[in-house]
Amino acid sequence: MIRGTDGDPMTICFFPLMPYRVLPDDFETRYRSVWVDVPHSFHDPEKTRGLYHEYLDELEFAKQCGFDGLWRSSCGRSPTRGCASACIASPRPR
Repeated sequence: MIRGTDGDPMTICFFPLMPYRVLPDDFETRYRSVWVDVPHSFHDPEKTRGLYHEYLDELEFAKQCGFDGLWRSSCGRSPTRGCASACIASPRPR
């Protein structure tokens, strides 16, 4: 158990941001922000699928490592926001 400076137990959580990393090399010079300026034309469903599985694997690994909690980023309007949580809560078939 890890303890804080006051002696109380600390909770250690894993929190990946889960970004969409497939951007052109010149993105930083052409756009002002990755949070609000990403054109929809950059989206590639197959690459998104691969990234999503990669992030689920990371969360599963963090679970196996014994983190006290697993957090994940979520868009409040996403219809699938509960899917990742469900995948993390139970083992995924390989």
